[in-house]
Amino acid sequence: ISGSAREGQQLTSAPGTWTGSAPIAFKRGWQRCDRDGVNCVALAATGESYTVVAQDVGSTLRVKVEGRNAEGVAYATSAATALVSGNPPNNTAAPTVSGNTRSGQLLSAKPGSWAGTQPFAYEYAWRRCDAEGAACVSIPGATAQSYRLTDADRDARIRILVTATNMAGTGEGNSAPTVAIGPAEPPVVVRAPSLSGILRDGQMLTIDNGEWSGAATIAYKYAWWRCDALEAGCAPISGAVAKSYTLSPADVDRRIRVIVSATNPDGSATATTAATGLVAVNPPANTSPPAVSGATRVGQVLSVKLGSWTGTPTLGYAYEWLRCDASGAGCLPIDGATANTYRLADADLGAKVAVRVTASNPGGAATKDSAATPTTITPAQPPVNQALPTITGVARDGETLTWAPGSWTGIATISSTRRWLRCDAAGAGCTPIAGATASTYRLTPAEAGRTVRLEVTARNPDGEVSARSAALAVSAAPPAVTRLPTVTGVARDGQTLTVATGTWTGTPTIALSIGWQRCDASGGACAAIADAGAATYLLTPADIGSRIRAQVTGSNAAGTVTAHTAIGSIVEVAPPAATVLPGIEGTPRDAQLLTGSQGAWTGTEPITYEWQWRRCSPTGASCQNIPGADGATYRLTPADVNSTIRLRVEATNRRTMTPVESPPTAAVQAAKPILLTPPEITGATRDGETLTATDGTWSG
Repeated sequence: ISGSAREGQQLTSAPGTWTGSAPIAFKRGWQRCDRDGVNCVALAATGESYTVVAQDVGSTLRVKVEGRNAEGVAYATSAATALVSGNPPNNTAAPTVSGNTRSGQLLSAKPGSWAGTQPFAYEYAWRRCDAEGAACVSIPGATAQSYRLTDADRDARIRILVTATNMAGTGEGNSAPTVAIGPAEPPVVVRAPSLSGILRDGQMLTIDNGEWSGAATIAYKYAWWRCDALEAGCAPISGAVAKSYTLSPADVDRRIRVIVSATNPDGSATATTAATGLVAVNPPANTSPPAVSGATRVGQVLSVKLGSWTGTPTLGYAYEWLRCDASGAGCLPIDGATANTYRLADADLGAKVAVRVTASNPGGAATKDSAATPTTITPAQPPVNQALPTITGVARDGETLTWAPGSWTGIATISSTRRWLRCDAAGAGCTPIAGATASTYRLTPAEAGRTVRLEVTARNPDGEVSARSAALAVSAAPPAVTRLPTVTGVARDGQTLTVATGTWTGTPTIALSIGWQRCDASGGACAAIADAGAATYLLTPADIGSRIRAQVTGSNAAGTVTAHTAIGSIVEVAPPAATVLPGIEGTPRDAQLLTGSQGAWTGTEPITYEWQWRRCSPTGASCQNIPGADGATYRLTPADVNSTIRLRVEATNRRTMTPVESPPTAAVQAAKPILLTPPEITGATRDGETLTATDGTWSG
């Protein structure tokens, strides 16, 4: 590689010297390596020459050459270049200063254009120069990219010195000097602002900004204020910030003034207009005439539509109804008709009607007449019943009746409402049935023995008329079972059966009575059980082998109906059941007498009992019958020692046997020895003789 290893310079590669069969073709690949010439990365460059770029600075470069002929390929890599160096900053376009060159304004600097290895770091130094832009000195502390001018800069010219630094060095660039720094020129009012326009609600006022001195361009803002009649108690008008303002009712009898704010780059100032005179009320004026609405028949109500009016609220309105001839002319006031509605009377027949509306406020009054009604007034035509309403359906408690409205004449459209009435047996003394206004009505017990009628009220715009149907006598509904009675309980001697009476319909009050019946095993030949009339029945031995059912009879004024439950299962014998377990009394010790009790039992009598004493393990398990021990008592023997004893009682009735055992005794203890006769010594009581002792007799 030949050439200078510096950013922007061109390097050239030579392939070196190669052996092999000609021709040999060469290809190059440039590489960027670390400062030691290793850890290389291939670049996109493949030409004979390569221009060094900023990314190569601080690295070395190598070129890899590929030699290729018909026999194969070989590679060779050049030595690394020297470490690639950068170019120090070089100012190619001078820095610039922008901004308003008056005291108090902010100047900003741009660094200009620079050549050299990126990146650059910039430092700024603001300098104050003489009137020719020379003899510049740095301004203490002014090292930011912007600088606010002060009075110390007056008549001076300002320059910015920019120092650029990169890895290869530093460079400086100096801006051209600004024009001479002038004094600040904030706005100053020369002629006060003023207001023009008509001082009346609804009119527009406009502001003249007046005259101002100061640096151009001056921007203006406005704040409209409302003051009382004495020009005190002023407050800003919400949202009123434009150059013009339309007066509103809130301004009536008040004065208006405006605060004008003038702003330029050097500052702001305000000036206030003189207060206006008092804002006047806007008197009423009609912009569209009133009108009359409503049906033009005697008895109907006409209403006023006010039309449209302008003027300061709140407007008050007065009305005067006018009766006109058939052509709508010659209108004269109708005595007493001064409300905003008018009900047509017989005196208006054949005439037309208009209304006169007068609007007023503190600023004055205005009057406007409506056009007359489009047609002359005609007679009223309320509904007329031609055929009475009718009721169809079965007149019995629980049944549904349906209405027919009858027939009616009168001006359309006729609407009708209905209500069902409950009356006495003669069809008189009728009262409305609460909530009964539908086209059908389901009769209830409250109507049984009475009559019902239907009242229809027909309405049209000219009135309403009611008519009633003929009275319909309502009978009571006899009892009817909708869910059969049922019996619950266990079919066994000693158990209690319970009847649920089922569900019944019919006119209240329905009286229910209960009877129990005993049937044979096939469910036939049922006969009443004497004195069994309650909702429960206790099965007795007399019921064993039979089936039981209940009978429920419902009665009211309209009749009597009887319903039976399903026939129950065959009543069984109640097997013996111990309510108190057998027990054992006595001391669990050899030779002691134990006494048993059979406990307490329930079940169908007669019950027989068999006893058996049993010898068990110390825990009361693994019991074995004790032969011959089947009486009410048992005397413990040595064989029982360290065992426990239980008593088994078997209770039997009608082929049903129930065995029950007592809890075990404590473990049987051995009996302590007891001396019955004392021991004795026999023999001659002489030296040399033999004595003999006896044990005596003992129990245990």
